[in-house]
Amino acid sequence: MASSTTPGANAQTVQLTERGHFNRWWRAFKVAAKENEVLDLFIGAESVLEEPDLVDLHEAFMQSSNVRHETMLRKYNIAYDEWVVNNKLVKIAGALLAKWVDSDDHDKICDREPLEAIQYLRDRYEYTDSVALEIAEKDFAELNFDPSEPVRAFIHKVQMIQEEIVDAKGTCSDATVMNKITRSLPYNGFSVFLFEMQSRNHNPYAKPIPLDEFIGRVVYQEACYQKWTSRKKVEKRPKCTFEPCGKWGHAEDECEMKNSRLPPGNDTSMGDDSTPEGDEGLKKGSKVDLATLRRQFNDLEEQLLELEEQQSATEDGNWK
Repeated sequence: MASSTTPGANAQTVQLTERGHFNRWWRAFKVAAKENEVLDLFIGAESVLEEPDLVDLHEAFMQSSNVRHETMLRKYNIAYDEWVVNNKLVKIAGALLAKWVDSDDHDKICDREPLEAIQYLRDRYEYTDSVALEIAEKDFAELNFDPSEPVRAFIHKVQMIQEEIVDAKGTCSDATVMNKITRSLPYNGFSVFLFEMQSRNHNPYAKPIPLDEFIGRVVYQEACYQKWTSRKKVEKRPKCTFEPCGKWGHAEDECEMKNSRLPPGNDTSMGDDSTPEGDEGLKKGSKVDLATLRRQFNDLEEQLLELEEQQSATEDGNWK
């Protein structure tokens, strides 16, 4: 029996293909049934109503006085309205169940009421308590945390097996679940949490932690570690030590500003004030490439050196 491809927003898809899978399938199916507002039909809290018969109403009319006709008609209308609502829910329940079972099983339960259909599936696919308990306890012992998946997904698996053990008349307390989760978590990423749990275990006066609070702490620890690793990745980026630059993302020997000998604050667009006279092809607001800027700066530097030499020679001549 295959599960639905559209089980509901919060329902987890579970395969029902052989004996022993019923409890897990039923638990997931109840989530989908609750979302569709038809769970009461499957658990027997609401019955399937029969359509009110007009023939019965006519016979009642014939056997009663005219004074009671209005009252009987009002009751009939109320019953009919209730049947319309109930019949709509029954159709929704049947369509939902058809998505969660394969064609072979659906042919055998399509004419049954929702509660009877579930009972048929239970009889066919549910293990006896002793066998189900043995399998659930084995799954619980062999379950390990996969670092590639979120810790919340691992916790969900542990809790599902806990429910299977309880359904099979076994014992699996919240303390056992917390101990299983703690022993399965790796030190890398959960060191703070594991140290806290170890300290609490050695403290005879420490109060027990509720399971919900325990899960919240584990999820919070994972979020903190992920935030810390993201920050470390950012800090590992090189920072340019060339003082005029100081940007992240490259080292000083790779600094474009230093290699081009450009002063800080230069732009790739130059106006009249920054364009040397006599340079052809440079107009106000025109964009130039880096090679052109480098050449201009080098020319200006050479001109400045020549002016300094001329000034120095003039000062020497005046001194003599």
